[in-house]
Amino acid sequence: MITKSNIVFISLFLYQLIFVQCSFLLDGEKNPLNLPTTGLALLEDTSPPKVTSSWPPQDHVGIPTNAEIVISFSKEMNESFTESAFSLTNAGARLEGTFKWIWNTMYFSPKLALNKPGQYIYSLQKVRAESKKGINLLDDFRVGFNFNSDSEQPTLVGTIPASGAISVTPNASVTVEFSEPMDVSTVLPAITISPSVSFNLPATVISNDDKTFQFFPKQSLNYGITYTISIPNTIKDKVGNLLVQNYSTTFTVGSDFERPKPVSVSTTAVPNFLNREYILTNGFEKDEAFIIQFSKQVQPATVLSAVSFNPSFDFSVADVDGNNTTYRISPNSNLEISQTYQMMISASIRDFQNNTLDKEYVFFPKINGPKSKFIQIRGIFGNAYNTVTANDFGNIMRLDRINESIPPLNACVAATECDQNLFINFCWGDNSASCIYPLIAASPPYGTVILSSLDVSVSREFAGSIVGPNAEYLTTFSNVTPVYPFDIFAYSTTARFLDRDSIYKLTIRGGKSGVTDNFGNYMKEDYSIRIKFP
Repeated sequence: MITKSNIVFISLFLYQLIFVQCSFLLDGEKNPLNLPTTGLALLEDTSPPKVTSSWPPQDHVGIPTNAEIVISFSKEMNESFTESAFSLTNAGARLEGTFKWIWNTMYFSPKLALNKPGQYIYSLQKVRAESKKGINLLDDFRVGFNFNSDSEQPTLVGTIPASGAISVTPNASVTVEFSEPMDVSTVLPAITISPSVSFNLPATVISNDDKTFQFFPKQSLNYGITYTISIPNTIKDKVGNLLVQNYSTTFTVGSDFERPKPVSVSTTAVPNFLNREYILTNGFEKDEAFIIQFSKQVQPATVLSAVSFNPSFDFSVADVDGNNTTYRISPNSNLEISQTYQMMISASIRDFQNNTLDKEYVFFPKINGPKSKFIQIRGIFGNAYNTVTANDFGNIMRLDRINESIPPLNACVAATECDQNLFINFCWGDNSASCIYPLIAASPPYGTVILSSLDVSVSREFAGSIVGPNAEYLTTFSNVTPVYPFDIFAYSTTARFLDRDSIYKLTIRGGKSGVTDNFGNYMKEDYSIRIKFP
């Protein structure tokens, strides 16, 4: 019979059995009674591990330089995994060190002393830190502390010139002010200005308890240039805290940003041809200067380098008005007659606030003005000009054949030697068919062939069967130009003692060393005729 006392005994026995069994299971011991544990396995601890304490604590200031980082956990941890989840950094740089464990506590000993400015941060990543049962931390763990009590990073208070300033003078200094006293040795070499300008560092004025630095450029700043002051975050304050960020400010020297432009480009012969860009323009003289007038003052050196001609020639540049607005471009020698030049004024010309020319200008002047024409020989004649009847010269000598008939040859009755009158008619132009004479028909001075430049020769080219006793020669030249208004210019001579049956060549020398006039024009090439008295 089951009595009440039996029921109490059985109840106590079962309670003790279950309590002991669960206790052993929770403590990781074997089941001493070898009882079934299928149902009891539901009581295993699956909660994540936690950090129960750490040192240094959050925001702690003033630690020993050889301090260890200590972190305690609520459970036994997978040591290698937890170590890989740990990091200690300062100013973004990771510090190396060694680990050791005592029970559930990890100790990290840094290889370097903890004496750097700025905040140290040690942390654990939850995805790596786990218990021996493979259960990860529930949250990332992060603590910050400081070696020094001053952990505030300095900032830039301002600059002079201020950021975005204009109308800055070329001799301006650069002033930089910080929020805290700074380490001078880190400030002086770090602050730069671009485009590159060197500072006179020994002359730097440091004031305001090492918060304010006034720098002096070694050379003047340039008008029209925007400069950038760069202040890097490698600069430190007195206790070693880094500048909170990189800073840069800009300023512009000068206040005049209007570009200069030419208002007139001219010569004496050709008035303002500014509106004839890329168009062939006639009428320029070979010995005249080009005058360029600008809308404002420009730097002389930039004019010299910006003006060019093609074909090229040497020239000089002079300030005409002494005010740097009008310049004379003077060729060092006469330009080539009938040559078309490309004249370029590049945009590199600058005013005194460094503004460049509004654009590039290109012109095509042709040297064919009234006083810049080639000398031509309209013809060599046997008869003089008739000023009474205003008839032209008569009996022109042919260029394409030997002149051996009368006319154009003079009548000759001598048996062996003959004389020939020669009237040389000069004119000016691109060719003898369209040339003009005289060179300046409207008013003096007129074009005049310089007598001393006449280099005329007569030579026997082929000897005939008859040889006279005298040597051939040319008589002195005479100016047989009629008085104006006759449109004519001529010299005359006589070829004496030309042997019958011989061919003579009469040549007038051309080129720059040959026939020239009072305006510096010349005959491009030699002019020759041939004569044979039958």
